[in-house]
Amino acid sequence: MTAEEKKELLVKELSTRFPYHVKVLEGDVLIEALECLARISESDYVVNPVEGTDIKFRIENVKIYLRPISSMTDEEIDKLFEVLKVDLSGKTDDWIKINDVTGIKFFLPEGRWVEELVKAYDYLNSIHIDYRGSIAAGIAIEAPKDLY
Repeated sequence: MTAEEKKELLVKELSTRFPYHVKVLEGDVLIEALECLARISESDYVVNPVEGTDIKFRIENVKIYLRPISSMTDEEIDKLFEVLKVDLSGKTDDWIKINDVTGIKFFLPEGRWVEELVKAYDYLNSIHIDYRGSIAAGIAIEAPKDLY
């Protein structure tokens, strides 16, 4: 993954997750996603205006705290299926692929609406699940169990 692709993925992760107060490690400082988004310049750097200086941190020093897919509880998985309004009937392999490296890929049955898919991603964002494979890509790190 190129530096530009990592930057794009980082901005996507921060943008979709800031309403859910996802935590970001910037160097050794824990900040909120919205604060981190405000610091991202058009270059490959993150600006730190809090100290009132021009100190810049490389994007590589910014890591989002996310939970790997494998950390989802049975209750969280049940809630995801409920949000998707899909009757499992033992056929989950037909419509969902879950992997800690590549993330979650949905193949909804015919007749399922985008609205349900959007709600599913909103739910995954709210519980801080890495559905894009961002931990494997190096822009996120596994959240400590007591962080969220």
